[in-house]
Amino acid sequence: KAWLELRAAAKKKPIGGVVGPAELISFFQGAPYYDSAWAPTAKTWSAYRAGDTQALIDAAAPDMSDLAGNAASENGNAVYSAVECADAKWPTDWRTWDRDNTRLHEKYPFMTWANAWMNLPCATWPAKQQTPLDVKTRKGLPPVLIVQSTR
Repeated sequence: KAWLELRAAAKKKPIGGVVGPAELISFFQGAPYYDSAWAPTAKTWSAYRAGDTQALIDAAAPDMSDLAGNAASENGNAVYSAVECADAKWPTDWRTWDRDNTRLHEKYPFMTWANAWMNLPCATWPAKQQTPLDVKTRKGLPPVLIVQSTR
């Protein structure tokens, strides 16, 4: 609930004049993907909830002067798209994306649309899309491959 309230407030009036919903997503989306982001994200969130808006502004506001960091971030997005879009077959019809993500958003609003926008280039990706591998396991184990963490 607090997350939705924060996003709604930032949409009406960006925090510190610079942190709106897009900046919030950019900052908070690291925590589910990288365990190294958990503690700094939690610290920033806790500080904000305790009334320290500057901590969130410092962490989430764009820094247009950081040319190297911005270039690295853009490069990271390009690599992500190249891997994500080639690893599996993606829908090519916008109506499928819209229907699926609208349904998902009803139950899981945190990052549904941000994730959809990040992956939408896959709808028109020019390289061949692969068929996912059938992951085999040993008897008695679930048919799941779990890969997690950056360490």
